[in-house]
Amino acid sequence: MLYLRPEQGPRERLAIVEQSAQRASRTPEVRAIAAVIARAWPGHNDAERASHLLAFVCGPTYRGATETDGTKGQWIVVDVPYVLAHGGDCVERTHALIALALASGLSAMPVWLNEGPGTVLDHVVAMIFADGAWQWADPLPPCSVLGTPPAGIATRLDR
Repeated sequence: MLYLRPEQGPRERLAIVEQSAQRASRTPEVRAIAAVIARAWPGHNDAERASHLLAFVCGPTYRGATETDGTKGQWIVVDVPYVLAHGGDCVERTHALIALALASGLSAMPVWLNEGPGTVLDHVVAMIFADGAWQWADPLPPCSVLGTPPAGIATRLDR
């Protein structure tokens, strides 16, 4: 588990999630899962591979974010096999999707989305580089189609 402290802003939290996903992508477990997905749904190009990964991560049930002590801090599960088996919130699923994308040879990064004024950690999604461009990938059910911006997003906070 990884703790995102309440005083950390979006950029700091995204950097932590991205670094953790990079570490996870190099583990034998995540590499093995990525290989199984590639064999089960062979993709002929990056967009097809990314779409298969997105669909796979969308499978488990949604599990809301866990707050501790009433703060705006958040514990996230960074165990990719656990999240794939048991579900997770947007941060945990995005972490798993990025780790799998990186293990599959794709470039990916988390993006913090803000749905309106005065909100904190509204939504985190992935962007995956496929077919020469960064594509949206929202791993929460109902899953987005690769490249479709998440519905209802008013503002995107870039890193």
